[in-house]
Amino acid sequence: MYHFYQHTPNIHSFFFHFSSNCDWITYDNLGNGKIYGNPQAYQCPSITVVGGYCILPWSQAVTQCDSDPKCAGLALTTNTGWHNAYDKNNEPSVQLASASSSIITNTYTEWYTLKKNCWKFNT
Repeated sequence: MYHFYQHTPNIHSFFFHFSSNCDWITYDNLGNGKIYGNPQAYQCPSITVVGGYCILPWSQAVTQCDSDPKCAGLALTTNTGWHNAYDKNNEPSVQLASASSSIITNTYTEWYTLKKNCWKFNT
């Protein structure tokens, strides 16, 4: 089951649901221009929309990131040219990223990173 909640744009957005690898996953918005992870390091060559990266339609990207502990999050953009090139079947595409040790401020302020958090509950 998927839910999307957006309190205030660019500040408190998160996407949350259950996963087989985690008891609960949240995708926390770091704000525009902030990147967590390395988009060039995360690869999914057999399913990507464009080679050299892992760019997938939104629903497929969430499924892929949820199932792979190496996926650190999703990068979204408001760039129309990027969406014209990569969106498929009226579904926005996003870029997946591998983990990084820090948050990088990017000069491309039209990009947003949703950092994946895997929660395990004590039982």
